[in-house]
Amino acid sequence: MRSFLFIWFLFFTNLIIVSTACNKSTSMAFQETRQPVLLGEYTPYLVTKNGDVVTAGFVQSARLYKLNLRMTNARQYLRQLSLALKKDMPVKVMVYKDSDDIASVTVASEAAKQRYIDAKKKP
Repeated sequence: MRSFLFIWFLFFTNLIIVSTACNKSTSMAFQETRQPVLLGEYTPYLVTKNGDVVTAGFVQSARLYKLNLRMTNARQYLRQLSLALKKDMPVKVMVYKDSDDIASVTVASEAAKQRYIDAKKKP
């Protein structure tokens, strides 16, 4: 009888440990470990959202880039991309090394904005 109770005790102890481990919160922010590199100060022509992924195309590049919305500050980066698309202005884009994943999007320098305006004026 004692061995039966001991086995029963071990079973329930393991059950509690496993269920506790499986119930960890999944709402934690996505932590990135890859190294970001500067793509450039580019002007978006395409920003589309599909679930947790935003696809962005830039005038200066034939490649499409992805923004993971589960990443820290991703909503802010999406706002920057959308505003730049609406105003037809460049943004500073960082991507992760050797990938098409966007690491960050920030306001472009005034010089980059002026270069883009001047380039649009040329025939």
